Formats: sequence, structure tokens, C-alpha cells
Amino acid sequence: MTLKWGVLGAGSVAQRRAMPAINKAKNAELHALLSRNTDRAKQLADEYGAIKAYTTVDALLADDALDAIYISTPVHLHCEQVVAAAERGLHVLCDKPMALTPQE
Repeated sequence: MTLKWGVLGAGSVAQRRAMPAINKAKNAELHALLSRNTDRAKQLADEYGAIKAYTTVDALLADDALDAIYISTPVHLHCEQVVAAAERGLHVLCDKPMALTPQE
């Protein structure tokens, strides 16, 4: 089985660490990534071999082909995005911290 990954937040950490690691891993595929800028999303998809490029979180999370998501966005967005991905049934790998407060 090939685990199809989405990358939410394709900034420098994702570019240096996560996307190259996904591409090197056996049984893993960089299926989709998200960047807020359409041109940048397409450029990064071409550069890292992602099949799809998205510019909104909702569109990325609605991709039925995804099995897992790597979240590398600003920390104040993590909790909401982790919950949304988990509710969608995705495996989640999130940069730290997952939440800003114990209540989250």
C-alpha cells in the first residue's frame, strides 16, 4: 500500500524536511500540497512531484485520495487544522506544538 500524503503549509520546513522525506520513503507518495499563492503552489508541486496543488485548506482536506497530512503552518493554526484533518479520517503529522493551550 502506498500512503498518499498532503502537505498543509509548504514553507521552508516542509521544503527542506518533509517533502524530500516523503519522496524518499518507500510506500509513500506526495499527492498534494497547499500554498496560499496559486503560482507558488503549482511551482512547488512541479518541483517536489506532487500530483495536485491547492490554495485552500478545505480543498486540500476534501481530496479523497489522501491518507495522511503533514501540517507545517503557523502554530496558531495547528489545533483547528489537526482537528479538521482528524475528523476527515486522515493520519496527522503536525509540527509542534499541536495546540497553544491545554484546553485546545
